[in-house]
Amino acid sequence: MLALTAFSYAGSYYDCIRNAIDIEKAVDIAKVQVGIPFKVWISQSKKTGECFWKIRGTEGYLVLDAESGEVLRFYRNRR
Repeated sequence: MLALTAFSYAGSYYDCIRNAIDIEKAVDIAKVQVGIPFKVWISQSKKTGECFWKIRGTEGYLVLDAESGEVLRFYRNRR
């Protein structure tokens, strides 16, 4: 049962990656707000199944919707 659950979750994660915008496009969208990006990764919400690009840069941290490229959240670095 546990293996079946893990397999079904993995399948939806790969669907998430397949439907996501390119990493280059995500970085281009984020550069305006985060400055110079130095870490980019994709993640998926276990609760809703939504996929997000997360980009950390010199000016802050940005969360993008992976399918549409819409900016969901931006956190500015404290100085």
